[in-house]
Amino acid sequence: MLMENQKIMTIVQVLGNLNYDDVEFAHNGETIKTVLSSIALSKVMVPDTSVKIIYYIPESVVAFLYENEEEIIQKLKPPHAFKDDYVKKKLNLDLKIPHEIKSIQSLGLYNINNKNTNFQINFENSLDNIIIQVVADLLDMKGDLIFDISTGFNIYAKALLEAARHLLVYNNLKAIISGDSQLKVQIAIVPPVMRNIKGPYPITLVEEKSKAFFSIPYSTTSIPSAFIKGGGRAYPPEIYKSAPRLLPSTKSKIIAPTLIAFKAITNNVPLALFTRELISFSEESMDCLVKQLEEIKRLPHFINGNLLISKDVINHEREHIQRLTLTRMNVKKKEVINCLFTLGLFESLKQFYDENVNTSEPSIENINKIFTDLYSRLDMGVNKRFLERDLRVIEIKSKSLQDYEEICLKDLNILQYQGISTKEEQLKPDLEESRTSSDIKRNFFAHSGFLNDFIFVKKGVDGNILIRYDESKLKTIEKWLKTPEK
Repeated sequence: MLMENQKIMTIVQVLGNLNYDDVEFAHNGETIKTVLSSIALSKVMVPDTSVKIIYYIPESVVAFLYENEEEIIQKLKPPHAFKDDYVKKKLNLDLKIPHEIKSIQSLGLYNINNKNTNFQINFENSLDNIIIQVVADLLDMKGDLIFDISTGFNIYAKALLEAARHLLVYNNLKAIISGDSQLKVQIAIVPPVMRNIKGPYPITLVEEKSKAFFSIPYSTTSIPSAFIKGGGRAYPPEIYKSAPRLLPSTKSKIIAPTLIAFKAITNNVPLALFTRELISFSEESMDCLVKQLEEIKRLPHFINGNLLISKDVINHEREHIQRLTLTRMNVKKKEVINCLFTLGLFESLKQFYDENVNTSEPSIENINKIFTDLYSRLDMGVNKRFLERDLRVIEIKSKSLQDYEEICLKDLNILQYQGISTKEEQLKPDLEESRTSSDIKRNFFAHSGFLNDFIFVKKGVDGNILIRYDESKLKTIEKWLKTPEK
C-alpha cells in the first residue's frame, strides 16, 4: 500500500537464456552483490520510493527448458507456464522485492535444448508485435519507469527503447497543456558482465527525452479501423472480425472533436471552442476513451490467442531437420500508435476545455485570458499577438453599446464616438477595415475568426463584452475549420 507522497518506481527487464551469477553492481556510491542489475537498482534507490520490478521472460527460453515437442507446445499456450519454470530452474530471484513475471513474444529460429540440431523452433513474428506488447502492458504506468537493457537479446533492447519513446510521448501529450506529465522514463545501461570478472559493474541511468509536439496524426475521421494486418496465411477472414480495432465511438466521440478543437487552436479561432454546435466533448467521451485503451491492451492477448502452430521437416545439407513453427498475426504499429497519441491529445484538450472553456462565458476578458495563456504554453506567440490585437479591436468598437444591447459587429460604427487614445490610434487600420473582401475565408483566419458580419457582441453584467457567432454562419465556419488549408 502506497503512503502519501511516496514515489513510484517500476523497473522493466527482459531476461535471457543464461544462468546469472552473483556479481557486484555499483550505483549512487553504493555497491550491491546480486544476480541482476535491476535488483541492485531497487536496493539503492532514494528513500520513500515504492519499487517494483517487471521481469519479461522470452518465449524462446523453451528451447533450453524442454526437449519434448508436445510439452513445448503446451507450455507456450496461455497462461505461458514456461515463465514460471524458467524462474524456478534458472533464476535465483530475491522474492522479498515486489516483482511480476510476464512472458514476452520471441522472434527468430532456435535449436531445441541447444544440443539437438535436428530439432528447431521458429517464431514467425515481427518486432512491431513485441513493441506493441510492451506498450500495451505498461500503458497505465506512472512515476519513474526504468528500462534495464543490460540483459536479453538485441531485439528486446530495441523493443524496450521504442516502447519507452512511445509511452513517453503519449504521457507528454496527455500533459502538453497542463505541463504535469505523470511519467518519467530512464534507460539503465550496464557494461557487459563477464563470467570471470565479479565487478563492480557501474549502472548508468539515462533519461529518455522524447518530446511531444502539439500535433495530431489525423487530418480527417475517414481513417482505417484495423489494428491487425489482414491476409495472413491460414487465417480465416472471420477471425479478424473480433480483432481489437479503432472503435466507431472513438472516431465520433474522441477523434472528431479533438481534430476540430486542434484546428481551432492552431488556426487561432478561440470562439469556436465556446460554441457547442462546433466543438463539444460529450460526457460519454471518457467512457469511449476507456474502451479504446482496453482495445489496445487486448492486442497482445488476441495475437497470442490466435497462434498458428505447424510442424515441418526441412532438408538441409543432407540432414532432416524437424521444425516447429509458431506464426503470429502482425499488428499495424503505425495505426495503433497514431490512435494512442490522439487519445493522449484528447485527454489534454478535454481537461483544458472542462477547466477553462466549459466553465466560462465567451467574454473578451475570458477569451483573452484563457487563450493567451494557452498560446504561451504551446509556444504559439503569433497566435497570441493576433488574438490580442483582434480582441482589442472588438473592445473599442463595442464602446458605444448600451447595457444588455446585442448587435452584429458590422453594424457598430467606430466613427460615431470620440476619445480614441493614442494607443488605439495605432489600431485604426483594423478598426476601419471592412474584412469583407472576396477572400472571406482568408480574412476569417487572419482575424482570429472574428469577421465583422460573423459575430454578435453584447454588453453584459459589469460591462463585460460577450461574443457569439451568428448561428446562420456556423455551417460555413465548421466547413472552414475542417479544411482550413483548402
